[in-house]
Amino acid sequence: MAEENCGRKSADPFMEKIDGLGGLARKIADRLATKPEIFIIHPAELRILRSMSDADVRAFAAENGWCVVRRLGGRQIEFYNDASTRADSTKA
Repeated sequence: MAEENCGRKSADPFMEKIDGLGGLARKIADRLATKPEIFIIHPAELRILRSMSDADVRAFAAENGWCVVRRLGGRQIEFYNDASTRADSTKA
């Protein structure tokens, strides 16, 4: 079973202070620019995301125009582009 979120909440300010989150966000953004999804499986990267609450991870993804899926067992977290965000941006 997987939890999916494509909601649009703004992130809490404390997320800017999470060590390594900026680098992880750049890695995700770079991969999603060329691929449809990215699976975070590296222990150090998972540790960053696990240090955040579920709501914060969802807000982080939504803030960047991504959706997030946490796979059962917690061994990987998937990010992919939020199609509704892309549709909204092409109208402008």
